[in-house]
This record gives sequence, structure tokens and C-alpha cells, in this order.
Amino acid sequence: MNPLGQYRALGHAGTADLAKAAARRTGRVLRNALSRPAAPLEERALLAAFGVEEPASLAERIFARPNVIADVASLRIALARAPEARARALLRAEAAASQRFQIFGQEVSFEGREIDWSYDAGCGRSYARLRAGDPALLQAGMDPKYPWALGRMEQALALGQGFIASDESAARARFSQAFVAQVRSFLDANPMGLGVHWITPMEVALRAANLAIALLMFEGAEAVGAPAFLLRLLGALGDHARFVAEHLEDQGAVPNNHLVANYVGLFVVSALFPELPLAPRHAALAVHGLRRELEDQVLADGYAFEGSVPYHRLSTELFTLALMAAGRQGFELGKGYTARLQRMFEVAAAYCSECGLAPQVGDNDSGRALPFADRPSLEHGYLASLGAALFNAPSLKQEGAPFCDEALWLLGDAGRWAYDQLAAHRPPPCFSSREGGLHVLRVADAVLTVCAGPKGQRGVGGHNHHDQLSFELHVGGVPVVVDPGTGQYTRDPEARNRLREASAHNTLSVDGRPLGPLDPRRLFALPDPHPAQVLALTASERLARVEVQTHAFAPVTVTRAFLLDGQARALGVVDRFEGRAEADGAHRVTSWLHFPDPAVAIRPATHAERMRAQQVPFGPRSLAEQALVLGPAETPRAVVLFEEGTAVRLLPSLYSAGYGEQREARAVALEWSLRLPARAAWVVLWADKIS
Repeated sequence: MNPLGQYRALGHAGTADLAKAAARRTGRVLRNALSRPAAPLEERALLAAFGVEEPASLAERIFARPNVIADVASLRIALARAPEARARALLRAEAAASQRFQIFGQEVSFEGREIDWSYDAGCGRSYARLRAGDPALLQAGMDPKYPWALGRMEQALALGQGFIASDESAARARFSQAFVAQVRSFLDANPMGLGVHWITPMEVALRAANLAIALLMFEGAEAVGAPAFLLRLLGALGDHARFVAEHLEDQGAVPNNHLVANYVGLFVVSALFPELPLAPRHAALAVHGLRRELEDQVLADGYAFEGSVPYHRLSTELFTLALMAAGRQGFELGKGYTARLQRMFEVAAAYCSECGLAPQVGDNDSGRALPFADRPSLEHGYLASLGAALFNAPSLKQEGAPFCDEALWLLGDAGRWAYDQLAAHRPPPCFSSREGGLHVLRVADAVLTVCAGPKGQRGVGGHNHHDQLSFELHVGGVPVVVDPGTGQYTRDPEARNRLREASAHNTLSVDGRPLGPLDPRRLFALPDPHPAQVLALTASERLARVEVQTHAFAPVTVTRAFLLDGQARALGVVDRFEGRAEADGAHRVTSWLHFPDPAVAIRPATHAERMRAQQVPFGPRSLAEQALVLGPAETPRAVVLFEEGTAVRLLPSLYSAGYGEQREARAVALEWSLRLPARAAWVVLWADKIS
């Protein structure tokens, strides 16, 4: 399978899923046979579709319509009342106009020169201009996600934000001219079907949505309203929509966020520009698909079915963008759609730390569908603010949480006023998705996230890792024990698989056996024949406990219990090992812990640390003399104490808080030789204030 084909790899699927896949394929063939235009849309036909005879009249018809975002008058009032948001918008626009782009944590600059839209900043090479299906287009050691990030044209929205936010005519002209120049440059360099930007319909759909929204942000801009440019961009939007409709990513037995993005892009373009050929048909197709996929791809509790927290953010933004387009254009997605989408926001509010950071569970490609603000990949706290304003939901407004930039641009001043009227609430003390395998406990300023449950995407596990019984711990909003992250997808298949293995997570292994199968050829499938299960979960103001179990190491059964103690400022973890007769004898157990930086050392535990650890239930019965120290030796952020007789190894590691963003870190292996039944425990103590 070629590297890009890995994005479509699937695991096991049930009979119902296969039947649905066959029906989708049949429907697509029929639609394409009936709706494909005989030739590319000509200028005369495009003018007729918009009801004008002369190109000079086109701008008047184009800009006299609502956008997905709030109307300009409301936005300018909101920006005047939020000078920090206005300043952020202008900074984003200046960077985009200067052709300086942030791509996966690094600045890629084309300032003063032509943009290379096919440039892979991760390796410094560019993709060839070949047919999207040509195998020669895909070269080893390259990663298409880098040019895709540029080709989504999120910078077009930034330029539109600057055009609306600026009071200076020269700046407004510069932003609008940059928009025209970059759109023309992209279309010249990437004709439909040629090059890396036409490989995946998801990218085509997101680009089309961003360009459609951005176009309507430039009302009154002379450069954007020029007939030749409008005709070209409208024709390109029609081509993008037709391409997406003809190549829907529904060929797999269990579609994922790619298909949702297809429908969202198709819907945004068709809803904003219903005059485009086939737009009514495309809009109807997208509405039907969005309703179905929200029900299929979002669990009843609101957690996205892929079992990845970063992809939960992407899915939430995708379904929200569709909701905004529907509301502005008079489409109805239904009360069921709205209710389940609100639950998605509630899930995000439940898993975020008090500083708005999300735990890193599963893959993280840093993808977004509402790129109206620059945010780190794991900053998800704004979703609660957006959800509170969008649904007028007090339960989603948290103490001190500002009205986020995304809400400002989508809802304008009226949304800000409504948000200000809401009373603030504390996040829930726990959230548990047994079907999604995500469990969150919150005590005082500590947030514990535990993974235990079936693999996502109905068992396919496309964006999952072998993280059963693994956890993340955030204290005071700061990550203390972390998942090392994703780092990359197809550039280095071996590296991707290493980051999916159990040893790259805060879980364990018995006798060196893996937690589950991992096919090195299938980078986006991870079936799990032995999903972990939750045995107990309780939460109070002071204590929270969750107990999980796996049979992955049969005949040895492992039960792991976590106790989060807010008063002691500690986390106790105990693993119990039991087995049948054939499990007699000594067993080698390795438990891994991963930290976000290399400031980890071993030193003697202090008397005070030992006394605190002995007060923690589920802690070690007999403490070792040594301890792990996170941060400065004299003023550590946290300390880990463990059982006497534990062998401790410090390991080099990498931490990736976003796609492609890797920095040096440390991991620790705790090792025991045990005879069943057995018990192994350790405890994490943290300081009163962590920075």
C-alpha cells in the first residue's frame, strides 16, 4: 500500500458496516453518472447562473448575502469592545499578507517570493506536479500534511479578518490584494487533479470552505470585486464542490472525519453560493450526510467515535461549521443534531484542565475547521466558551473564561452580550465514556485522564494507540505525566508505529508481551481483541477513584486502580496481577511513565516525601529509598515514589504536543519480577504550585 493509501486503511468491520459501504458506493456511482457536467463551466454560463449579463454586475450579486461568520457591522462593534482580539486578528493578517505561515510549530516564510504550494517543510523538498493518482507523486521520506496545511488556505480567513478589523485603508487594500494574489497563485500552481493538493478530498473540501467564507469577508474590496477574479474564484469553488461530490471518502466500511469534512466543505460552498451549478443537489446531499454522520461518528455521550481527543476537537469544529452555515442560510439540520453537538462541547469542557489544555489521547494531527485564532494543538478550553455562547448554555461557561475569538467571529457582538449574561459553572467532577474508552476525574486542581475501553471507529482503531490502562495527569493546568504524542504519520512508518506501542504510553507490559496486535503495514488501523474495561468509578470533592482491567496478557489478568487525593495532593496507582494455574512462576512486569521535558532525576526520597506517600491509599506498602524527581532537585514540580525492590531506568524520549512538534523529554521504566498473585504500586506527589 502506498503512503497516502494508509490514510484510508481500515481494520475489521461488521456486516452492517459493509452493507452501508456498498450502498454508499452505489449511490456515489449513480450521482456521478447523473450530475457530471459535460464540460468545465464557462464564463457565460456562470454569469447566467448568478442572474447577471455583464461581469461588472457580478460583485453586487456576490456580496449581498449572509456569510457563515457574523455580519460585518456586528463584528466591528465586537472588535471595538475587544481590542486584544482585534490586535490578534491584525497580527494574523499581517503575517499572512507577508506570506509567513505557521505550519506545525515552525514558521515557513515565502516573504518577497512566489509561494511554493507543494513544499514539504519537514524535509525541505517539494512534490512534483503530477496527476494525483500517479504513484510517482508519492516519495519516501515526504509528508503531504505539510503542503496540505498551507493548501487549506486558512490564511485566506486571516486576511479577511484583517480586512474587517482594520480601520486603515492602506492595510485593508494590502490584505485584499494579498488574498487575490495568493488565490491566483494557488489556482495557477494546482489545476484540478494535478499535484499533492488533489490527493485527498478532505483537503479539497476544507480549502473550498475557507475560500468561500473568506471571499464574502472582502465586501467593498476593489481587488476582490474585480470581475475577472470573481469569475475565476467562483469557477474554482464550483470545481472544488464537483470534485468533492464525485470523490466522497465513503469507500471504507467505517468512514471517519474525512467524510464529515467532505460534507462540510460541500455544504458551505453550496449554501453560500446556491447559484453554482449542482449546488442545490450538493447541499441536499451534504445535509443528509451530515445528519447521518453526526449520529454515526459521535457517541450518545458526546465523545467522537474515533477515540482521539485531538480528533474530537476537529470533529466538534467541523459539525459546528456546518451548523453555522445552516443557520445563516435557512437550512435545518434538526434538534437531534444540535443536541448531540452540544454534548460534544460538554465533553471538551470535561476533559480540559483549568488552563484549557486537553489530554493527549490517540493521534494528534493539529487539524482544525474554525481557524479564526492561532492556538496550540492541545489548547481546547476555548470550546467551552464557544459552546456556551452558541447554545446559551451556562453549564459550559467557566469561571474567568473569556469570550473566545472563534465565538466572536462566528457570533459577533450579540453573541458576546449573551455570553456575558451567563453565570459561570465549575467543570463536572468526572466524565466517563465507556464506549469511547475515555475517563476523566477532577479533584481540586488535578485532572486525571484514563484510557480503558474499545478501540475507536467501531473497532478499526485508525487514530488509536496501544494506550489501554494509560493515563495523563495535569496539575494546576500543567501537564505532569503525559502521552508523548504523535509526531508524524507517513514520513517514517517505523517511527509512527513506535509511538503507537504500549512503551510510548503510561501503561505496562507483562513478560514483554504487547498490549495488542500492531500490523506494521497498516498505519491507520489498530484492532484490539482485548479492550480494557472499567470496573469502578467514583468521584467526590476530595477523592476520585477509577479501577480498570485488561485480559490482554492472559492467562495473567491486570487490574489497575487510580486514586486521586486532592487533600494529600497525590495520585496513588496500584497494579494487581492474578492468573490461572498456567501462569505460575515469575513474571517480568514493566510499567512506563512519560514526562514532558528532560528535567527528571533519581535522588533519595526525603523524610517529608516518604511521610506523605505513606498516607496515600493505593500507594506502595514498602517504600524504596530512592525517588524520581521532576524539575529542580530542591524545588521539584512532582515526586514519584515506588515499591521497595523496584528497578528504575531513565530513558530518552520525545514529547510532541502537536503534529510535527517534537522536543527532548524523558521516560522512566519501573520493573519488577513477580509471582502471582502480586501487587505493584507507586505514588505521584506534587507541589502546592506547579509552573
